[in-house]
Amino acid sequence: MNSGGILGQTGSCHLELGEHRTAAEHFEQAASTLNPADLRTRALFASRAASAHFLAGDQDGGLAAADSALDLAAHVQSARLNEHLEQTMDHLRAAPATGLTT
Repeated sequence: MNSGGILGQTGSCHLELGEHRTAAEHFEQAASTLNPADLRTRALFASRAASAHFLAGDQDGGLAAADSALDLAAHVQSARLNEHLEQTMDHLRAAPATGLTT
């Protein structure tokens, strides 16, 4: 496992513990360590970061990370990624209204 994988797993642990801001930071650090060609993993980390931001109440950060995840996902077919994106959408829907519609 490389440093990106370790940071991603650490982010997942923080997310499960309810430490959403710390989780988002780890997911973003993890994505920054990856090869730009590793679209699927970068999209997974971006979707997880988006969920963490939404759960932390950071809608701007969540929207930015979700946008990145969707851009990357357009080039990848992955059932696991689709599950993460569905969870991200659930977190977006549960976020306080910002004038945006989904």
